[in-house]
Amino acid sequence: MNTVVKTFAPSWPATVMGTAVVPIALSLASPILPWMKEAAAGFLFLSIAMLVVITLITGFRAIAYWAEFSKEFRHPVAGSFIPTLPIAFIIVALDFLSLGAPFFGEALSTAIALWLFGIGAAGIWILGLAVLSRLFASTEVKLPHATFGWFIPPVSQIIIAVGGLELVKHMERGAGADFVYILALAGLGIGSILFLFVGANVYHRYLFAELPGPKMAPTAAIGFAPTAVIVIALAKLAAAQAVPSFAHPDSSLVGMLGFLGIAAWGFSAFGFLLAILVIGRGFKAMRAQFGLPWWAMTFPLGAFAVATGALGKLLGTSLFDPILVGLTILLLIVWIVVAIGTLRGIGNGTIFARD
Repeated sequence: MNTVVKTFAPSWPATVMGTAVVPIALSLASPILPWMKEAAAGFLFLSIAMLVVITLITGFRAIAYWAEFSKEFRHPVAGSFIPTLPIAFIIVALDFLSLGAPFFGEALSTAIALWLFGIGAAGIWILGLAVLSRLFASTEVKLPHATFGWFIPPVSQIIIAVGGLELVKHMERGAGADFVYILALAGLGIGSILFLFVGANVYHRYLFAELPGPKMAPTAAIGFAPTAVIVIALAKLAAAQAVPSFAHPDSSLVGMLGFLGIAAWGFSAFGFLLAILVIGRGFKAMRAQFGLPWWAMTFPLGAFAVATGALGKLLGTSLFDPILVGLTILLLIVWIVVAIGTLRGIGNGTIFARD
């Protein structure tokens, strides 16, 4: 058990991210395929359980094996995955807001979501600043260290926007709600602009250096996650215009958000197809080196599915419904494959092996 805790990778919370996004996608697609509603409830409770277990193990490891944890924090690749834990907190908060009321009641679900959002947002700010400042100060960062994993800090800020804009719809007007609203919009700006800066460096590496090895190949899917999450944030912002406490009624603003949503969704669609080509080209070698990086395919795919459903609602069109269903079914297939591989890896211990 000590060995498991000692080698517990900072990317383990990505398993929660990839699981917690599933019930949201299933819920959006359930009006078309009703059976997905029951499946969403199952994933809700699974996500909660996984968050509790992984948070406890991560916290214990940070205390008991601080030397190993600190070393990973300073690593230019592994360090980028440390903010996945606070991201997972906010995604599970979204699960409570979207699906929790029938099981826990509206008031309790909102209260739990508020605490999860608060912990997640604080963690994202603290860890994001710590990771980026460490990268700036490091003299050991090389071009091959740039991977799509570097998109995690920008995505984390945009996740604050998504969680915050959903949360304010469940809050009474006051200083707390105003703070969450401003924090959400700030996160949208920080994450979107940071994505442009980081993206330039990552694409530079992929163009002028060799691609990451087979073990890291699945992280190519992270490339279409930022714009997918931006689409969701824009849809949440448009929905917030209908909330009396925060409304700035302006049809032109909602129309502009729809225009920007289509543009961002288009980039995600392009990135999705590009990731398929990149991953597919090295799939044979990748399959022989199954590990936690495979979970990098789940959250981006789930975010893209949710973005598709959110954009369809924002535009008031059913044009995106077939794409939403197709992406959600693909998400379930990928999740099942990766989950089975992970359970096998836990059983034989290979999932805990570190390079």
